[in-house]
Amino acid sequence: MKVLILTYPYCGGLEIGRSIASDCQYNFIYDPFEIRPRVWTGIDGTEHIHDREYNYGDDVPDNTLVVQNVGWHTRNPKNLNNISFLNGLKSKFNRVFCLMTNNIEINWKLYCSSMAQSDSTNYWWKKWNKENCYEYEDSHFNASYKSKIINAHQELELYKDNLNLPVILKED
Repeated sequence: MKVLILTYPYCGGLEIGRSIASDCQYNFIYDPFEIRPRVWTGIDGTEHIHDREYNYGDDVPDNTLVVQNVGWHTRNPKNLNNISFLNGLKSKFNRVFCLMTNNIEINWKLYCSSMAQSDSTNYWWKKWNKENCYEYEDSHFNASYKSKIINAHQELELYKDNLNLPVILKED
């Protein structure tokens, strides 16, 4: 079985995907098309190489679960628009469902809070902050961060409605 979960940040995709994959003894790949540095230097000065776990268009191995954040990245592989990208990705999987929320306010507040923790340009610090939740304070508000979450939610909402994809709500 090849499973694809379409979501956006702060719906629990990383945690739920990792747990399902572990329980099923599947290979787990989180957000494989995130634009990130391939080579980075650790605190101890050693160089690390982080290759992609999946390349767009390749066959997906059996017993794999992939979580993809929709409408989140600045560009898609092969510069495809979101619909073409998602249709091509979806075609490689046996089972596709969406992980969403009915309360998008929580998501954008978590994103604003995470991004307020550091103004570092270091990709890995920003990634760590995004994957850890902080309590929201009004001083964390950022209209562009709020819009980014709302736009990702709307993008996935439209896609799942057009294809009648099953949805799991994070509140459930």
